[in-house]
Amino acid sequence: MTNKKRKISGLSGIELEQALHSLKQFRKTIGDTEAGADEPGAVFLDDLDDMIARMEIKFTQPQAFNFSVSEETLAKLGLKESSNLILKSNHSELAEQSRLIAENDAWSSTQLYGHLELLQRLVPKDNEAATRFWIDAFFFRVAAMVPAGHRMVLNVEQRIPPTIIHPSTQTTLTEYPDYTAIVAEDFAAGSYFIRPLIATAKRLNTGFFVKEAKSGPLSHFIPQAVYELYASGKRYE
Repeated sequence: MTNKKRKISGLSGIELEQALHSLKQFRKTIGDTEAGADEPGAVFLDDLDDMIARMEIKFTQPQAFNFSVSEETLAKLGLKESSNLILKSNHSELAEQSRLIAENDAWSSTQLYGHLELLQRLVPKDNEAATRFWIDAFFFRVAAMVPAGHRMVLNVEQRIPPTIIHPSTQTTLTEYPDYTAIVAEDFAAGSYFIRPLIATAKRLNTGFFVKEAKSGPLSHFIPQAVYELYASGKRYE
């Protein structure tokens, strides 16, 4: 018995392009739905959006992003440093207000501080993979601070279809954000929890991406992190 590769489609390139156009027109006609994530309508929309995104990338046949990013690369995209972050004049008052939020929760401010102290003694700082222990702790604290009636959902290494960075270039990015977090009302957050796709987050109009810094001087990694976060955000357009 011989092993043969299964042919994905018998359609020609023109026929596939026509199919993509028809799918995009169909997507425009049906709009969005208020259905829950586990209902057929919402599941269908998520899968349809994902299919269209994949087909678009196949037709453009861009070059995958696999090079180091510099500030010059960001400048070509119109991305540049504008100003530095500074503390607000009432930062002490705001910090105290934050400390009191969810003070009886398992991830209270006191619990977070104790956990970070434990990590300082437990995990060597030169272990790049272990940086996620610190990132996780802050996310858990933020989840406890979400207002009543809302919920945070955290996804690790969110799958994002290859993304064209800019219309003037055929370069794409295929990296995954290390974390994707959404905060929404309980019902809406449940949609993303069941169907953790970018299409779902886009439909909910919420999303927050985090990149884990690599070994070496942080300043050397910032341009690449900005580049990758920018590409992730492009999927929301």
